[in-house]
Amino acid sequence: MLNNRKYAGELRSGDVIIPDAIPAIITPELFDRAQARLEKNKRTPGKEKTKEEYLLTTKLHCGTCGGYMVGESGTSGTMKKYHYYKCLSTKRKRGCTQKKAVKKDGIEQLIVQDTVNIVLQDNEIKQIAKMLLELQECEDTALPLLRRELAEVEKGLKNIADAIQQGIITNTTKQRLEELEAQKSDIEVKILQAELQTTLLTEEEIIFWINRFKGGDVTDKAYQRAIIDIFVNATMTASY
Repeated sequence: MLNNRKYAGELRSGDVIIPDAIPAIITPELFDRAQARLEKNKRTPGKEKTKEEYLLTTKLHCGTCGGYMVGESGTSGTMKKYHYYKCLSTKRKRGCTQKKAVKKDGIEQLIVQDTVNIVLQDNEIKQIAKMLLELQECEDTALPLLRRELAEVEKGLKNIADAIQQGIITNTTKQRLEELEAQKSDIEVKILQAELQTTLLTEEEIIFWINRFKGGDVTDKAYQRAIIDIFVNATMTASY
């Protein structure tokens, strides 16, 4: 299923690929992301083998077709092993004309260096801090949902109170009143717990945290991993 492009709406007849030929169950983008992950997992079938980490998996895109670039390896005549990124569409023979691969170490170091030069500057860090402040104020979905749920319960309690004032009292009314009161108490406790667990960072704290990444060694794999994981969402190779 994970390799069948019919689920992305494509049909193949020989070397001819017909996109949108049938209703798609998943988007082509999601299918390609799954393929990139499968390629990454395929490279390390056994624990006894040395794992080569491709830091730009699902983040590096082909400059020709825009599809994912996936990690590949090869061995030269001198038995030296090489690692590089190759367009997934080219690898799967899906019509991309991009034949050249990109050296793994070179592209990873280049992207880290560019990210450091562009992002880890004082003005950019301040802009990032401001955006993160806005994001953390609206990102918590638990509290708004709990507060809306509490408002609905309180509305139900008010309706029952109005019914009681009008003399409408039944066993069902009493049972529903007790249920809503217990539900209200439970939600109030959850709201209090969520408020206690929510820690909002200040702009100064965010800036201090980002500044920790300044001055790192762009050739160091751990530093490269941190920069790519935190600051790189997607990037594209140049077309050849």
